[in-house]
Amino acid sequence: MRTCLLALSLLFLFLKPVYAAQSTITEAEGTACMGDDKSRIQTEQAALIDAKKKAIEYVSTQIKSETHVKDFVFDKDHLSFYANAEVKIIQELNKAWYKDPSLGDCFRIKVKAAIIPNMKSNDKEYDERQHRCSERAAVKFSRLRAAPSVGIITEYDYESHYGDKLNQCFYLERMSIYNETRGRGHIYERKLATKMETLYEIYENKNYGNFIWDYVNNETSGHSERRTVSEMEWQALVKSKMEK
Repeated sequence: MRTCLLALSLLFLFLKPVYAAQSTITEAEGTACMGDDKSRIQTEQAALIDAKKKAIEYVSTQIKSETHVKDFVFDKDHLSFYANAEVKIIQELNKAWYKDPSLGDCFRIKVKAAIIPNMKSNDKEYDERQHRCSERAAVKFSRLRAAPSVGIITEYDYESHYGDKLNQCFYLERMSIYNETRGRGHIYERKLATKMETLYEIYENKNYGNFIWDYVNNETSGHSERRTVSEMEWQALVKSKMEK
């Protein structure tokens, strides 16, 4: 009994579609009939094409039925990725000819297929998603507020990057803290005391970590994925997310 449950669990995990614009494995059945205009080979090819089409339709339907809401915005990009998806046949599960009472000789084929989304979108679609990412980053940046403090000036800066490969919106936030020496209303000296960078993925609301430069004590410290990172590791992480 336990063996059967394990087998069913593994089968469910294997067939369950993955909706984060990744390759999805599913099963589909296609049919075609000869009629007066197709040979047996052409009919078999038509049935295979029908199976591929139904595989894509099934995945698209599943995506629509799922709740793809990110900050209350429906993520339609997932559907566009599958519009011209590639279908790779993994296995032909069964196939056979049969006689239809009204259509004559027909062919049925059932396949297991991998649906590979087309991540390359046209320029207009890419520009729209990039613009959406920029808007979300601007909103996040606008919420920053520094508590006023005498002799301490806090400045913020940011940049955003849309990753087309996995439909991700990265946001790099920079905070710089300056110490100021004043006298008679004039600034005598202004020195950078601390700088901190924080990296986010906005759509999934994920914080990748931060890195701090302490110029007063000449120290640095960084954390990412719950571990300590060096300055070189931090820069490599930022580069991998902000340039891909």
